[in-house]
Amino acid sequence: MTSPRESFETDLAQLGMVGGWSLPYLAHLLEQEAGRYGSYEGLGAPGGYAGLAESDFWDLTGELRDRNRRAIEVVTATAEALRDVVSLYGRADGQG
Repeated sequence: MTSPRESFETDLAQLGMVGGWSLPYLAHLLEQEAGRYGSYEGLGAPGGYAGLAESDFWDLTGELRDRNRRAIEVVTATAEALRDVVSLYGRADGQG
């Protein structure tokens, strides 16, 4: 019996789907959400005169927008890396 470190098996088709469709779709959904930050009716514009609650709200919204953008970058980079891994293993196994 081999240990998990002695052999490596994976479903390249499934990994290809994750890298080629699932993660890019997740990035797309995150991009849609990112476009909504900063467009709220009934609140003053960021940087204008606003009460403390509105100022805190805009600070939080900016932080969430920035985190969302970073998540998009990470998901996109992960999808690209996974596609590269699938291509590499596919060539090594004669599957691609």
